Amino acid sequence: MSTKVLLSLGKSFYMAYPYLGEKLRAMGLDVCELTDYDYPTPEDEVLAAVTDADIYVVGVEKVNKRVIDNAPRLKLIIKHGAGYDNIDVDYAKEKGILVTFAAGKNCGSVAELAMGLILSAARGITTSYIRLRDNNWALYMGDELEGKTLGIVGFGAIGQRLAKYAKAFDMDILAYDPYVEAAICEANGASKTDFDTILRESDFISLHIPATQENIGLINKDAFAKMKTTSYLINTSRGEVVDEDALIAALKSGEIKAAALDVFSSEPPRGDLISVPNVLATPHIGGSSIGGARNLCEHTCENIRRFLNGEPLLCQL
Repeated sequence: MSTKVLLSLGKSFYMAYPYLGEKLRAMGLDVCELTDYDYPTPEDEVLAAVTDADIYVVGVEKVNKRVIDNAPRLKLIIKHGAGYDNIDVDYAKEKGILVTFAAGKNCGSVAELAMGLILSAARGITTSYIRLRDNNWALYMGDELEGKTLGIVGFGAIGQRLAKYAKAFDMDILAYDPYVEAAICEANGASKTDFDTILRESDFISLHIPATQENIGLINKDAFAKMKTTSYLINTSRGEVVDEDALIAALKSGEIKAAALDVFSSEPPRGDLISVPNVLATPHIGGSSIGGARNLCEHTCENIRRFLNGEPLLCQL
């Protein structure tokens, strides 16, 4: 019986570098592709396809207890990305299923978007375009980045890459990450500090943390109260780390100046959030670049090759 690989990946993302299925078939594998949607594949389709899968390569679909229990042959789950909060890793391990992810493989893509959101929010690029499109020739007096303080919450591969980009704009960088040593922060041009200092002193706060239990709702009413009224919140990590009701209130009351968001607690996002005038929003495109898709494809193929050959896996959880 041939080894079957199930792919459930976003249509636009997959088509940006559409060679994963081809490469896996060249390895002699039986490949099933669920790549028809730009949002999570409906669970009933996943349940039907995963039944006889040995390897499941997943994008944003939920790999929960129900899915795992419906896949008696499953031996390996590969997250085709860095954030694996959509996978019940503990239950997979309990069932003897290996789980890997792709740490750092699309860090440049996400960090570039975060930098772009900082620039767009600070200079009103999107706002100015909308005004001009509506025949409203009006100047937008934005903020320069030089000399401003960027607080990076989560200083892994993405946060470190963002620090590099921000340094080119002569920004001062603060980093908060309890799992990263001060020497690593300093080597990447940042000063390690505590969370409250990030909130109080940053002109821009960029989030790069997973949606773990300790991080869900981390940016809440109390956090906004400590931030500068001139500050910007940037989130390209996970929507759940921000209390969206508190964010709306902070934006409307002037507790913070603006927010630029690529991720939301529910996707597509709630209308009352993205309709707030000082919100800039994009539809979870952080990792969606051709280069990022290529890197993930190569990483996934290498991990499957290692699995088939009984070799140690990359980024195993």
